[in-house]
Amino acid sequence: MLPPIKCDRTFYQQLRSILERESVVIATIVKVLGSAPREVGAKMAICQDSSIIGTIGGGAGEGKVIQQGLKVLETGEKQLVEIDLTGAPGKDIQGVCGGKVEIWLEKWSREGAMPSSGRGTWRNKFAVSARSSFAIAICALR
Repeated sequence: MLPPIKCDRTFYQQLRSILERESVVIATIVKVLGSAPREVGAKMAICQDSSIIGTIGGGAGEGKVIQQGLKVLETGEKQLVEIDLTGAPGKDIQGVCGGKVEIWLEKWSREGAMPSSGRGTWRNKFAVSARSSFAIAICALR
């Protein structure tokens, strides 16, 4: 069984504010093999100007995810990014943690946010979509 995912109020409050103005890409760690800087469920929002909210671990791996996230922002096509942090020769990113991480990239927009129940107005309700064997977290801030 997966551990519960902590709801980071600050992240979701900042995300709500950004989504009022622009679309973003949400990067979510969906798989960790070995040692990694962040855990499954860690999130980062990638904005149109390349700024970020949150982190998935920093370094060159996060830089690669930001670059791929900007492409997803343009195309709207979801993407799975694999980051190898083993430090193995010949890899595009020389990580030092020793593990491997998979990050799911998905474009979010105000129009795509879930409406509050019964009122039909957009509020800060987000569902973290997941593929097989993922925990699903819903966070509603009022």
